[in-house]
Amino acid sequence: MAPESWKRFNTQLASASVPEQSTVRLQLRARLRAHTAQQRFSAALLCSLPLVMGASFYFLRYEYISALWLTPQGSRFLIYGIVSEIIGILVIRRIASVRL
Repeated sequence: MAPESWKRFNTQLASASVPEQSTVRLQLRARLRAHTAQQRFSAALLCSLPLVMGASFYFLRYEYISALWLTPQGSRFLIYGIVSEIIGILVIRRIASVRL
């Protein structure tokens, strides 16, 4: 959104009554949601990619992924991967969230 449109919304909010303010805020929230749709889609895609790849390897090449739970070193890698994925999801959600 261009700065002019932000100024317009701020002007509308300052000069509007309470019901009009809520309408303007809902319009702003809808515009913001539309402008961040691609970012949210990319975040969801990045977060789901390890799960999709893990399931693919499980069904296509079981011997590749079975080392993750059959060996001690593989178990450590699996735990590290799960913890890293959770931290990554939390960081991406924090970056992608926009507060009004």
